Amino acid sequence: AKEREICEKEGVKVVVNGQMKVEEIEIGSEIGIDKAQVLVKECTNEAFKKIQKKAAKKMQEIGGF
Repeated sequence: AKEREICEKEGVKVVVNGQMKVEEIEIGSEIGIDKAQVLVKECTNEAFKKIQKKAAKKMQEIGGF
């Protein structure tokens, strides 16, 4: 199974994968460009943080026998 993390905020959706790459960005048409830029940045950072936490947890599980 491929690791993915999704963050959605106010009509913006960002999907990142376990290789720390952005797979998908969706922006609702009703959002202004200024708001969209802020939300994309926030969502991307949040999704990366979640992926990093998952990776760290996995490493602990592997290393912690």
